[in-house]
Amino acid sequence: MKRSYCKRWPLAFWLFWVMLWPACSEAALSVVGTRFIYPSDGQPLSIHIANRGDQPILVQGWLDRGDMQVAPSDIQVPFVLAPPLLRLDPREKHALQLRYTGEFLPADRESLFWINLLEVSAQENRSGNRLHLNYRLRMKLLFRPQGLRGQPEAAVHQVIWRLLQAPAAGHSLRVEASNPSAFYVSLSSLALEDAKRGIPLRATTLPPFARTLFELPPDSGFPTSMRVHYQAVGDSGQLLEGSASLQAESGHPSAPLVRDVRVAMKDFLACCRAPQMVCRVFL
Repeated sequence: MKRSYCKRWPLAFWLFWVMLWPACSEAALSVVGTRFIYPSDGQPLSIHIANRGDQPILVQGWLDRGDMQVAPSDIQVPFVLAPPLLRLDPREKHALQLRYTGEFLPADRESLFWINLLEVSAQENRSGNRLHLNYRLRMKLLFRPQGLRGQPEAAVHQVIWRLLQAPAAGHSLRVEASNPSAFYVSLSSLALEDAKRGIPLRATTLPPFARTLFELPPDSGFPTSMRVHYQAVGDSGQLLEGSASLQAESGHPSAPLVRDVRVAMKDFLACCRAPQMVCRVFL
């Protein structure tokens, strides 16, 4: 049975989103799609955008490899997004062109990049002064080589979940997610559950052939009887629900370790703290 874990989140988390919501609702830039797949043998992609507002806006577009803080001029990626800067009048639509430039990318797994669209608009405050507000959208771009084994939608069901002992005294238990597939697994919802309680875990993206660690809250006890319940995002944005058993720690996995998911949040929070900046990240 579905349960809500909203009450388990700190009050500051919900206050953050309450303050962010009015700003997000003022954004004029709209995009068709929240994630994009680029087949290695495919033609350039078209990214359709529009200005839904009543004032002209400027739109800057660029790609990055996952670091939100790197300036666009310092980023090197094997893609070109054109035009990189354009003006959209009210109700105007445009199709950006994304083209792979042919540099080497691994042929045995997907590669992940992020499409950034920055909207710059001017609005008047109560005193009549014009304020320039920035809205930044970040969307996944998955480069998918030909001939990968398996199906993308099946990858989430192949993830192996293990409960790990605390690395040292005073530390918390950890959950390890090992992704043996060649595809990225985008988790939009994740929790440990049993008949009596649930422990929410942070949604994140699991890289191919790698392990990701989740640190459990200090008061979580030893949840050996719990199952992992998840929602993953498919190629077209559909939600894929499922659950898996939580295995006990044993042996030494060969997959490389990815950074703890807490590190991924630092970039997002740093972006949101920038002056007159609102970020929205699509999993």
